[in-house]
Amino acid sequence: MTSVLYPAVLRLFYADRYTSDPHGGAGVQDAAAREMETAFAILDAALAGSDGLAGSFSIADVYLLMLAHWTPEEKPRPEWTNIVALCERLKDHAVLRDLNAKHALWQV
Repeated sequence: MTSVLYPAVLRLFYADRYTSDPHGGAGVQDAAAREMETAFAILDAALAGSDGLAGSFSIADVYLLMLAHWTPEEKPRPEWTNIVALCERLKDHAVLRDLNAKHALWQV
């Protein structure tokens, strides 16, 4: 997530920072979107039959919750069924509910 997904998110939302071509932003965004699709598909598959990326709740799951909401839709896509399920479970966690109330990590 830190070496593939997060950099792709940055390239998607800040494409102009990744090209010197004044017309190159769209290409940067397209490549970033494809990379994000691949990464989220891999993460979704990794969650199949598991309660979290490490087998149970871990900070990696919280990081995925954040990244899954850093999409153009501002939420995980329905086709990422395992990511959606994990995010819904995490949103019910008391500490994460409190953090969201204070910092708007995701839309309610």
